[in-house]
Amino acid sequence: MDGVFAQIAQLKQAIERNPQDRAALVELGNLYYDVNKHAEATVYYERAVALDRSDPNILTDLANSYMFQGNNSKALELLREVQQRFPDHWQSAANLFYLCMSTGDTATARAALESLKTSNPGFPKIPEMERSLQDPGGGGR
Repeated sequence: MDGVFAQIAQLKQAIERNPQDRAALVELGNLYYDVNKHAEATVYYERAVALDRSDPNILTDLANSYMFQGNNSKALELLREVQQRFPDHWQSAANLFYLCMSTGDTATARAALESLKTSNPGFPKIPEMERSLQDPGGGGR
């Protein structure tokens, strides 16, 4: 754990020296994300995204951080953006599906599932996702 704290300290120092260090911002966001500190992850992902919105993975991680904090509307906005700009990004399609199923928006969930089936037809959870659309209130995942 000391190594992680040292890594966080080094990244924060790098960001203090250069607030535009996008790689350090993303790496710090990823470290916080991986330990479920989503409020902290959001801060660094937002700063990285403000510098460059061209990476669908970072946009999706930011959306997930919002979702884990209960900000589903912001997560939905970002996941829709990713799907619109990067229609082959299957991870955002899967996350959009699960977010929409959790909020009862089965129409958007269905569209996200179709996008997922096109971009990653071998995704192993597709049958389970299809079943949950057939019975949205039944049993969960």
